[in-house]
Amino acid sequence: MITGGMAAGKTTMLRALAGEFDPDERIATVEHDYELFLHKFPDKHRDVLAMQVREANAEGAGAVTMTTCIKDALWMNARRIIIGEVRGEELLPMLEAMNTGGDGSLCTLHADSAGQVFTRMLVCAETSGLSIPPASLFRIAGMAVDFIVHLDHRGKQRYVSQISEVLPPADTIKPAVNQVFQPDHQNNRAIPCTAPQCLPDLEAAGYDPAPFAATAWEQVRQP
Repeated sequence: MITGGMAAGKTTMLRALAGEFDPDERIATVEHDYELFLHKFPDKHRDVLAMQVREANAEGAGAVTMTTCIKDALWMNARRIIIGEVRGEELLPMLEAMNTGGDGSLCTLHADSAGQVFTRMLVCAETSGLSIPPASLFRIAGMAVDFIVHLDHRGKQRYVSQISEVLPPADTIKPAVNQVFQPDHQNNRAIPCTAPQCLPDLEAAGYDPAPFAATAWEQVRQP
C-alpha cells in the first residue's frame, strides 16, 4: 500500500514498482481515471486487464464500480491487482483480493502521514457505508497488507519517508506495525530502522539485508 498526500508521487511510485513485475504476469489495473497506462507498454507488460470505473447513466443504469472490477479481476485470474486509488467502498474488496494468496497487489491511499493510514481506512469504510466492525476491518488489513510505503515531498523533490511492515493486531485492535525504514531527523528521507519479520522471504527473492546490519544512527553517520 502506497500512501502520501496530494502530489507526493503515489501513482509514479506505483508505476515504478509495477515495472519490476515479470512481463508475462497477468495484471489487472482498476482506476477511477486511467493514470497508470500499463496496457500502453506491451514491451514491459504483455498481459494487462485495464479496467475503469463508469458512472451510471441518466436512468441510473450501466454503472461499473470498483468493487465489480475487483471481482472481475479475480474471476479472470489476474495474478496481481493494482488499484489506482482506494477512496471508499472498494477498500474491503481490495483487502480481500490482497488476502487471496496471489503474487501480490498494489494500491494507493491518500494519507498525510504514515500514522494516519489505519484511521483513513476506517474513514473510507464508514463514509462508504461498509457495515464492518473496526476490529474486523483492522484484522483483515493486518493479514492482507504486507508493507506501507509512505511518500513525502518538499517542493519538487518527492521521496520515500517511511516503510512500515504491517502485521496482524496484537495488543490493540489496530494492526501491529514494524518500522522498517523511518524518517531521518535531518532530511526526512527513509533510513533503515528495524529488520522486517519477513526478511528471510525478501532475501530469497534477492533483497540485500545489509542495510539492517547496523542501527539507523550508524547508517546516518557513515560518510
